[in-house]
Amino acid sequence: MQQLFEQQQATYESRQQALAELSDAKLRDLLLNEVRNAYFSTINTFHLYGQPGDMEFSLPRVYRLSDYPDVASMQQAFVNSIQAFNTHVNPLCTRRTGNQGMQIQQGFRLPIRHRVDYKSIELANGEVLTLPNTNRRETEAERVVLAGDTYCFLAQDEDAAPRAVRLQGEFKALLPDDVITFQFTADDVGKTFEQDGVQVVLEAFSATSFALKIETDEGSTIEWLDQDIVTDAQDSQGHYLAHVQSEREPLYVYERINTLLDDLFQRIANNDLDYDTALAELEALDSELAATRGDAHFVASSFNGPVAQGQVTLFVYHEDSHIVEQTLDIPVHNMPTARRADAGLAQLPEIEPTAPVYSGQLAVRADRTELEVDELADAVQVARYLMPSDDTDAELDYPGQVAWYYPPVQSDVLIDRRNRMWLPTMAFFEFFDADGNLVRDREHGNLHAEKIAFDLNPKSVQSIHMVGRLNYDPERFTGVPVRMTAKVHMAVAGNMTKQAYAIDELPAGMRFEGNRLIIDYSEFEPVESNSSPNLRRNHVFARDEQGYLAEMTFYSLQGPGQSSVDVYYFYGQPSNIEIWYLGELEMPATYPIDVRLD
Repeated sequence: MQQLFEQQQATYESRQQALAELSDAKLRDLLLNEVRNAYFSTINTFHLYGQPGDMEFSLPRVYRLSDYPDVASMQQAFVNSIQAFNTHVNPLCTRRTGNQGMQIQQGFRLPIRHRVDYKSIELANGEVLTLPNTNRRETEAERVVLAGDTYCFLAQDEDAAPRAVRLQGEFKALLPDDVITFQFTADDVGKTFEQDGVQVVLEAFSATSFALKIETDEGSTIEWLDQDIVTDAQDSQGHYLAHVQSEREPLYVYERINTLLDDLFQRIANNDLDYDTALAELEALDSELAATRGDAHFVASSFNGPVAQGQVTLFVYHEDSHIVEQTLDIPVHNMPTARRADAGLAQLPEIEPTAPVYSGQLAVRADRTELEVDELADAVQVARYLMPSDDTDAELDYPGQVAWYYPPVQSDVLIDRRNRMWLPTMAFFEFFDADGNLVRDREHGNLHAEKIAFDLNPKSVQSIHMVGRLNYDPERFTGVPVRMTAKVHMAVAGNMTKQAYAIDELPAGMRFEGNRLIIDYSEFEPVESNSSPNLRRNHVFARDEQGYLAEMTFYSLQGPGQSSVDVYYFYGQPSNIEIWYLGELEMPATYPIDVRLD
């Protein structure tokens, strides 16, 4: 990757230098724009050629489709989920409107074509303020400023500071006529997948990416936008990988453009190119590429991890696809300003129950509660990376790294990733050369060494699913290390439990009203209490027959003594309240390490 970038950078600088020396101003300006576009377009594709490095697991990008019986139900649940709340002490509004602000909350991201226009807010004194048109990238309107996700506003009488009471807007969506999904592997390169007049060709498949061409039958009225073509990928264990980036141009375009530019600059060096000729050849290439592309659409996507299987989901729209339009008239709620429960509970808003929205947390949706200890060696994935010696940055402390990634499990809700892998002292790691001989740190035993051969600093655990990382420099060993072994300990929540209560049979200290759960910890005593910020002992959920409901909002009040009163609002109507308890960790759960470094 670094080599590709350096080569492109050198080409770009060489072309810029040639243009700086060019006396023909018209030709210089023409090529300057082409050179810049070619440079940035080309380096934007480098993510497609990387080798697996960091890993990040994810839900499939269109996972909401599985939450509802059809697209229309999903669309209506989205509209139903839109909520608005007044803010009380909001630093974004302090210097603008003296803390007057309102936040809009959508229950989830709707994956179909749609638009939400928030038009105005009505204040408690009857005033109506027009909101900035975000679809036109506006951030200000009269007495309203959009700061981050907050609308800061001022009433005409600034001293009165009335609250917002209603939010008005419009929602418009186009419902797809069909949703088509294809799956494929590296063995399918060159193969065409076809369904209902749509053809998908797998053009390329690499370690972390793939490229597709999408075509339709002649005379088809299907109209594609980029958002209608959604790619996903899974690793060899079936875990979905986080999407990095997608390109929408055929990959051969960048190669053809750079080939032509190489030829043009060679002719400039030979003093054999003028403006008209260059323009004609650039326009001819544009026409040729457009003709080659035709009506086909392309997508090339990369992912955070080694791709074993790719997937594309196509939202199919036609000229006569059904349009849904709705007027929005949404109450703006006030959360309590009091901190103590005796006053705060009386201030809780009544929020109308909504359609269900299910939790979007990967851990909550995981198939497994926890791994078995004897599964660790196969289930925990290892990624290693060593920068080539000619690419190594002189300021880089360690050119090599080995990282461990724990697959998504429900116990991730309670165990911070930094507490998952317990690394022993560095003396327990052993390195071997190609002949199987033990190699050591050159500075072994030197307590004053500025740098040693490898490092286990837990602060280097930065990726969202990385549980451990070792950094090393092969040149600081007594021989070249090609293998590393160790035994570390992994925190495994084999005793995690889930205590469920029917919504109409809650224990003392819990009550449910509408869509609101109140837990008074002066009456309700959990089996395990939270005491560490990195190791939660319990977590509260609401669920219905289908799954775990997403929290709409949460508020904690000070109860009697040192207790608290926690208030949860959920999307939907739960049938059960469930508390997950961590239980005693299986420690030490030994995890053997045997990694090739060559």
